[in-house]
Amino acid sequence: MRKAVYFRLKSGAADEYKRRHVTVPAEIEAVLTEAGYKNYSIWRIDNFLFAYFEVEDEKRASRVFAASKPYARWRTWMEDVVEVNPDGQKEWPMELVFLHEA
Repeated sequence: MRKAVYFRLKSGAADEYKRRHVTVPAEIEAVLTEAGYKNYSIWRIDNFLFAYFEVEDEKRASRVFAASKPYARWRTWMEDVVEVNPDGQKEWPMELVFLHEA
């Protein structure tokens, strides 16, 4: 299943966000693999980020992330560079409206 989300950077945080992703910790890479994420990429324009990934089982992925202390630490660490709504939302799911497969 293809999935996409968008999120926003805090003003002035683009360089820091990029720096933090130059070398993602191996434990975070392992959690993404365990969760079944494939072809995960993040794209930026100004302060907007677009993330695309493929996952076979979203419920399983959610369970893996919920049980991972390294993933929880990573998400918390990123909150000083990404916008977080008062309700805690920091990612907005996107709807696929067109796909061309060759």
